[in-house]
Parts: sequence; structure tokens; C-alpha cells
Amino acid sequence: MAPSEWRERQLTAALAGATVLDLSKLLPGPYCAMLKADLGARVIKVEPPGTGDPARGMCDMFVAVNRGKESICLNLKHEGGRRVLHRIAERADVVLEGFRPPATPSLELPSLPRIAWRVSFERREVRGASLCSPA
Repeated sequence: MAPSEWRERQLTAALAGATVLDLSKLLPGPYCAMLKADLGARVIKVEPPGTGDPARGMCDMFVAVNRGKESICLNLKHEGGRRVLHRIAERADVVLEGFRPPATPSLELPSLPRIAWRVSFERREVRGASLCSPA
């Protein structure tokens, strides 16, 4: 096996067995989740019903940052959708979300398990601000 093949196999197996729940939209969160998928994690992207992720309107960007992911449509404004989300989150090793601060507690995400072998994860929030958004 050539050294480059060995290196590629090592990288794609780095997060094998890890599950990432991706609730993020647009670019920063999906890009982070894409990198985890590239490293072998199972990434489950949650999109709202109807239009889905707003980045779907930017087809090239959407395809680029959502490669290697599974996708599920959940209505988080309804109890049934939140119940399904909780079941997925209970099994997830990483949750990526970019909701405005008031929205996160209303989802009542359960505390997440940790992977004891090879990698230790923390729950992170990816936030961004623009000149038009409140601080």
C-alpha cells in the first residue's frame, strides 16, 4: 500500500463509529459537519419541512458542504418532531446547531453521551454575527 493510500485510510477512519447530529444551516455548521463526515463520522442533517436548509437555493454550495451526509426532515415546532430529534440526539456523539439563543432551550436536547475511546467530544455552538443582527 502506497503511503498516500495509507494516510487517506487513516484520515477517513479517524471518526468512524461517531454520529454527528447536524441542526445547523448555511455555511459554518454544515462545513464543520462535512469535515467530520470526511473523517468517517455518520452525519445526520436535520432540515425543516417545506424549503429545507436555506442553502438549497445556492445549489453548488449546498452540495459542496453537505456531501457524505444523511438527511432527515423534522418539524421541530411540533412535539412529534422534537421526540424524534431527542431519540437521535440521545445516540449522537456531537450536536451542531446554530439557533438563536432563545430557541436552543426550547428544544430541550438531552445531555449527550461521550465517546470514551479515541475521541472526546464537547457540545459546541457555531455562531455568527452580521452588522444587521443584534449582538
